[in-house]
Amino acid sequence: MNQEFPQQRKGMSTGCLVALIVVGVLVIIVVILGYLCYANRGKLVQYGAVAMTEELKKSVAEKPQPGVDSVRVNSVADSFLAHVRGQQEPPVEALALYVQDIQHIRSDEVVDSLEVEQFVNAVYKAFPELGGATPPAETEIPADSEMPSDTAADPGAANE
Repeated sequence: MNQEFPQQRKGMSTGCLVALIVVGVLVIIVVILGYLCYANRGKLVQYGAVAMTEELKKSVAEKPQPGVDSVRVNSVADSFLAHVRGQQEPPVEALALYVQDIQHIRSDEVVDSLEVEQFVNAVYKAFPELGGATPPAETEIPADSEMPSDTAADPGAANE
């Protein structure tokens, strides 16, 4: 009774070994990419903030809304972009705060006057040093010659 038993192979099958190698390579790639993203997080956040700001400027230019001061938006955006692009080491926390504050503005692709104020406030909140770089929103005050005659102050009426 000499039955021959098939000899069992020791170790993993070829398919299992290939799958293990592929998973190992993928894990190594993910770890390397995670490290690179962490090491370059300032540049990545800076790129995102610049791209969002440029998109906001483009939206204001292409789809103007009533009550939106496009000159103010462009002025604030240009000073922000010049400030951010001019830094060797971008401030990650300030840029992340800025991106968090303006991310909802892009959702409807139309920028109204309230969203413009939120944008301006987000820029000044993240970078208070830019506050003096741009003038506040202009409010129009009619000149004396434009005022109706019944509301204009009569200099002789005070003496009576």
